[in-house]
Amino acid sequence: MTEADTLCSLAHEFGHFSHGDHCGHSPRAEARADRYAAHILIDPHHYRQAEEIFGPDPRRLAAELGVTVHLIKVWRTLTRKRDHPPS
Repeated sequence: MTEADTLCSLAHEFGHFSHGDHCGHSPRAEARADRYAAHILIDPHHYRQAEEIFGPDPRRLAAELGVTVHLIKVWRTLTRKRDHPPS
């Protein structure tokens, strides 16, 4: 397990803890824990800076920000929904 894997896994599990989730998590609880991890580990300013410098490649952004590619994808989904709410 890489350092980024460990960090993201711990943040994800802390998301379960903070929401009072129990064993046998539902897909909804898993997604919520992912969103929690992305929120606490990815700083919006640092993300924007990294994307300006390195472009949109999720692998490069993940390496630069010290998180997993999965968390970059979760972050993008979160910011797209926030920037473009449903009509």
